[in-house]
Amino acid sequence: MNTSGLTSVTCPIHTSEPIQRVDTEFGSEKEFYCIECLLNIDNPADKKTLKPLKQLIEQAAAFYQENRKRSEENIETPAEYLDILSRQQENLETLTERIEKEK
Repeated sequence: MNTSGLTSVTCPIHTSEPIQRVDTEFGSEKEFYCIECLLNIDNPADKKTLKPLKQLIEQAAAFYQENRKRSEENIETPAEYLDILSRQQENLETLTERIEKEK
């Protein structure tokens, strides 16, 4: 994927610095890191989930391409999934009743 046309996104804390890394950990305290932010990370273990922005974009593009191919191939949805989806309203009602009983 050619990412040369991408514009840089600046850090909300260090406004003159472009974002260099993205935290891929769901629910992380901070998602975007510039060089200044990276230098201020105290715990090296916190850097394990950080990916270069370009790599994340390429990975997302590849994922999109793969799923696009699957949808074009018209892969049939498994019957188990269709069964669950057909009972969605019933399942929501049951869940709502259980939550109300626990209150």
